[in-house]
Amino acid sequence: MADLGVRAIFDAAAESIPPPLDWSSPITLAALAASKPNEATRLVLDVGCGAAQAYRGPTGLGLTVTVVLGDLSFGVLRHVRVPGSPLVQLDGMALPFAAGAFDRIICSLTLGFSSDPVAVLAEFARVLADGGCAVVAELSRQRDPSLAFTQRLLAEELANARVPGRLRTPLPPLRRIAAPAGLAVTAIGEEFFSTEITSSDECCNWFYSTHRTVLARLERDRVDRLRETIASAAGDALSVGPLRSEQGVTLTVLESASGGPR
Repeated sequence: MADLGVRAIFDAAAESIPPPLDWSSPITLAALAASKPNEATRLVLDVGCGAAQAYRGPTGLGLTVTVVLGDLSFGVLRHVRVPGSPLVQLDGMALPFAAGAFDRIICSLTLGFSSDPVAVLAEFARVLADGGCAVVAELSRQRDPSLAFTQRLLAEELANARVPGRLRTPLPPLRRIAAPAGLAVTAIGEEFFSTEITSSDECCNWFYSTHRTVLARLERDRVDRLRETIASAAGDALSVGPLRSEQGVTLTVLESASGGPR
């Protein structure tokens, strides 16, 4: 069953897509690279593709590879601009595809939004071809000491509006939930992605881009007021030096139980 509350929030957040700052594309591209596509790879599924900005440029995939772009939110899919890639509104817990349809599955910054990640992984196992693999990318750590003031201001505004700040749920270790789903973890890696911020406008764009699903639950006047407050605080912080966002991402490769990647 679809996470209808999550879908509604992403539909609302779709008003800000494409985001002012595209921070997630490098993570999607890293997940694609971790899937190690080869000459036998023909069909790739991206579950939770968002605006799919990563696919607007070179991806490292061959010309014979088709990427199916799927997302729970139709509002988000309306903003996808990737010629040649089929778009599908889908629920990760009940994928609308035949068994064994895909050589690779990419799930970037998405699994943590599901109320039942085991069910999603079981669907991955079902639609993966023999020897196929899925790559799940999730944030592992965030080191933004110079941007801590943005989190404080956001927390204050959420508290005043009585809006919960967390939409994602903590994932159980993938090694623990993969086996019941019919998958095996074969590799775990971590990469770091850094963004330097040198102006108040860049700080506001970074903040809006990385917190869209939270901000979508606030009234517009609150969001506008928060943006003005952050811009002012960023100006003070930037007088000392550039600001920097550093995000660690765990890339977990899961293979179908029937064998290694092909």
